[in-house]
Amino acid sequence: MNIKIISKTEAGFLIAPLVPTLLIPFIFKFHPTILAISIAVSYLCALIIGLPLFYILKKYNKINYITILCIGLFSAIFPFLTIMVINNGFSAELLKSYNIEGLLFVGFCGVLASSVFWYIAVKNESNK
Repeated sequence: MNIKIISKTEAGFLIAPLVPTLLIPFIFKFHPTILAISIAVSYLCALIIGLPLFYILKKYNKINYITILCIGLFSAIFPFLTIMVINNGFSAELLKSYNIEGLLFVGFCGVLASSVFWYIAVKNESNK
């Protein structure tokens, strides 16, 4: 008997945002508060931006590995860019004044999480 507890999409959502946040103690000086904030932000970005985009693209049958990576990148970077623009307005100096490496790291985390999501939730479905 095959009992389905949660869907692949739900499993991907639960696991994928944790993967990049588990890298934080290895890259930065470990602090529990930073780790907790990172986990919360990862799940919020995935819930508010990533999952809705995934379901919209899935509805129109546009899900592939590249679109999943783009969703992850956009989900990770968009909130931080929005906060930067709200606080300072948009200008060329804005990107110079903020740490571009930090934004690239956040983008990498989004792409990493979306790759994990792809492997769990989408990869095997596309082979059917």
